[in-house]
Amino acid sequence: MKPFKPLILKSAALPQLRRLAPVYRRVLLAGVDCIIARFLRNGDYPFIDTKIDIFTGRDLSRIVGGVDIFGRDTVYSWIQSRGMEALAGHAAWIRTIPLPAARKKRCLAELHRILESVTRKMEAIRRRNGGGLYFWMDKHGHPFGFDSLARKIPVKLDPAVATLSDSFHVKALAAAAELIKDRSLMKEARRYFARWIRCVKADRVRSDQQPFDPKNPVGHAPNRKSHGARMITLGGLAVYARLFKDAAYTRDGIEFIAHILDCHVNIGGRFPGLKELDFVEYIDLNGNPCRADGDILCDPGHAMEFVGLAFKFLAQARGRKTLTAKQRSAIARYDEILPRILLHAFELGVNKRVGGICKTVSLNRRVPRDSDMPWWNLPETMRAAMFAAGATPDARVRAACLDVARRCSNAFLGRFVNPKVHLMAYQTLDAGGKPVRTIPGTPDLDPGYHTGLSIIDFLNELQRQSVVGGRQSVVGGRREEGRRLRMARAKSFKDREDA
Repeated sequence: MKPFKPLILKSAALPQLRRLAPVYRRVLLAGVDCIIARFLRNGDYPFIDTKIDIFTGRDLSRIVGGVDIFGRDTVYSWIQSRGMEALAGHAAWIRTIPLPAARKKRCLAELHRILESVTRKMEAIRRRNGGGLYFWMDKHGHPFGFDSLARKIPVKLDPAVATLSDSFHVKALAAAAELIKDRSLMKEARRYFARWIRCVKADRVRSDQQPFDPKNPVGHAPNRKSHGARMITLGGLAVYARLFKDAAYTRDGIEFIAHILDCHVNIGGRFPGLKELDFVEYIDLNGNPCRADGDILCDPGHAMEFVGLAFKFLAQARGRKTLTAKQRSAIARYDEILPRILLHAFELGVNKRVGGICKTVSLNRRVPRDSDMPWWNLPETMRAAMFAAGATPDARVRAACLDVARRCSNAFLGRFVNPKVHLMAYQTLDAGGKPVRTIPGTPDLDPGYHTGLSIIDFLNELQRQSVVGGRQSVVGGRREEGRRLRMARAKSFKDREDA
């Protein structure tokens, strides 16, 4: 196999960006091959296994016993659910890409096998825990926490409250059910999703994320509200709106975008003292920005992830015949403002010398609060930037969005991808661009969720724009471009069927 050489682009023109496709195919397939090989090797371990030291390639899944957060006795539901959605998404993508027939057939068969096994296991665990999931559990599916002496203690879930673990699993369940063609599982996914939506609207969602980095305070705080539940749900609504012709999914998605814009984005001077389009991570119970040691926090990556997931949902909503005039007007407004939020957040958070995006920024001091740079916000921003470029009515904004995608790709391929460990990414770089062992989410490496799903959307949208010549068809206009877009989609569908 040829040594991996990152492709660093100097131009953001579409023909140049298209040169990234074979590079990212190699990166994504390397991750898929790794996950498949480790699952087949671990016949007695029914979970997706990305317990790998990204610095050395050491296998951490062989660690057993005690309270070790790296070994197989600690299972992260976030990784399992994200991995389920990611593997389903990769399977759909693999059907469309050039790949030797035998390898494609073998890869798809193994992904089907893994998804069916992991999905059955996770659903059994969820039933045992009253219909919900928790951030970490042992290999038998028992949720746990730690006491002050670092001893494991059991956690009992409240059936009236949902967790962020549910937010990832509820969309993964539908994606997996579609791939393995299980109608009963799909019905259960819809029931589960309906419960999740009720919890989001009633503010009965609690963050179960556990902190691994003192600079990144996470977890539930009763005096603050996050945009997180609605943002992640936009990704779920994109899945369900694609699978079902239910106007409620369209209505909820449009309303959730509006909620985040109205409550977390400084539009029209809503938050005095902040700059226009600042994205506030947490608000208090009165709707004002929360402060952490005097700082009003923005996570630029979350702001851009929101833009990407909003556009991912809107891609499913645009062509619905059930759209009302009010909803069409809202979508037109989102097409105008979301790209500008993306550009504003990127400039706020980018480390111009190194190329990554810092974890948090103080909005009132206009400086990084946490200058470490996680890997995940780069591919998420690439997805958001590509969608934004296809939606904005402003040619200058479009060009700027494409350049953001180029800069993020250069940083990701040039600094984060480790050629020696399955082309997976270092989880964190410091402000100087040096890989560090800071854990932004879980010790387990990304199972293709932030990286793979984001890049697949980036590549698909890049291809769509290359076919239709730029901006997507706006609701109510550009009939010829809309016709060309439908033809491109039809051809893409035929290619998938032929594959």
